[in-house]
Parts: sequence; structure tokens; C-alpha cells
Amino acid sequence: MQGGTTEKATLQYYQKHYDLAFFSVRMDRPVHILSFNDGVMRSDHVFELGRDESSFLRISHGVVKFLNPNLLERYHYMHVHSADPRPRYGKGAPLIDFGGKIVGMVNGNTSGYFIPSSILVKYLHLWRKFQRIPRPQLGMKFWSIKFVDIALAENILCKCNIDDGLIVKRVSYGSPAEKLGILVGDVISCFNGEHISTTVELENMMLSKCEDENNSLNSELNVKFDVFHIRKSRWSDRTLTVKVSDDSEVVATGGMYPFTDTMINTM
Repeated sequence: MQGGTTEKATLQYYQKHYDLAFFSVRMDRPVHILSFNDGVMRSDHVFELGRDESSFLRISHGVVKFLNPNLLERYHYMHVHSADPRPRYGKGAPLIDFGGKIVGMVNGNTSGYFIPSSILVKYLHLWRKFQRIPRPQLGMKFWSIKFVDIALAENILCKCNIDDGLIVKRVSYGSPAEKLGILVGDVISCFNGEHISTTVELENMMLSKCEDENNSLNSELNVKFDVFHIRKSRWSDRTLTVKVSDDSEVVATGGMYPFTDTMINTM
């Protein structure tokens, strides 16, 4: 801390899925709370702050970008392409914009990942309301059509007349989604009547749904969505009843059917 002082921190709560912890620290002086910018956009320039092992401040400049998550990544991550690909500090570093507002927090097992402020603010609201951070367990993993290879995106547009939405990348074996007939390669365009283009938007929407509930933790939610069944070439409306939990979500599949150029060309 400032002045070389140290203070014991007490763990209040750890959320496994988000790999996020809340600590309480006693302070003898007023603390200035920084403001958040929850509108971080692609190509925005940001500064990544952190302290090294000697507590010296380190700063790296980068540009925000979007990528589809791999099978080990979470929906809530965004990415920053940094001038310092191997920063000398660990998780928890803040990202700020040119106005000094926080746009996110560095997290993830490799450099370049951060949690955007729009989701961080929802964490705080849920923590204050429930002393937990509940989230719906959808039992699926997704890719955004916006960020797939441009040739594949064109094939999807030509064959299915779809230019936006989320591609189902995995469906958990035995999950409610699988029982509703959702298959890998299907496209979901709307959740609860709200159009969704990216996995970050999806995570924001699901957390907002928990905020609106009086008792979200360890309960169930109904999620309505519009799905295009890629093998049948038709749309349908589905209502998925999902569990709400603050535990880590594991999508265990019985088989994988990747959404590839071959699948599109054989429709």
C-alpha cells in the first residue's frame, strides 16, 4: 500500500466461475472510489496498470479487441492487444481509459484477457444484494458470428440468411438444452426477446436477469430464445429452464459436431 504499509485482508467471498474474490481491508484514511466506463468498445485505447514484486507501478498501453472464446475460456472475457505482451504483474490489474475511468480488470490465466466494467458493476450489485454472484447455467458454449472467419460468415449468410447471433459450439450432455433438441451448429439470435451478438452481451443479459429476481441463488429461471436449427433449416421458439448457481459451470459433451465450412456446404 502507499507509504510501504501493509494491512491484513480478509476474504469475504470467492466466485469460482469468474475466478473473482472479494476482500475486506481496514483503512485509516478516506479512499477515493474511481468511476467506471461500462461502454468500452472495440479498438478503444486503454492503459493497463499493475505493480511488480517490488510494488513499483507498471503501465502498458493496448487496444481493445474481440475474439471468440476457446473451449476453456469464459464468456465474460474481452481482450486487449498490448504493447507489452508479457507484463510483469499478475491478475487484478485495472484497465483505464484516457479519462481515468476503469474499463475493466485483468483476469484469466494468460495475458490479454480482461473483464469489462459493464460486468464488474453487475458483480458489485449482485454481491450487495445476495452476498453471492449467481448466474444461470445454460449448459452451452457459443461463438459469435461476428468474429468467425469471414468466409464462414458469408456461407452462413448465403445458406441460412443469418448475419448475426451466436453459434452453438457445445451442448452439455444430458442438459435441458440437449433435451430441447439444441445441437452444436445451431444459431441463437435472441434471448428473452433481446438480440444478442456476442458472448459478453449474453453474460451481461443473464446477470441482469439475476439482478431482477428476488431470490436468484439456487433457484431456476426460464430463458426464452429463438433458434435456427441448422440441420432442419428452420426457426423455432424454445423455453429453457436453467439452474441458477454461483458454482463454476462445466459443459460436458457426449460428442462434438463443429460448425465448419464442410457442414455449411453440405446443407
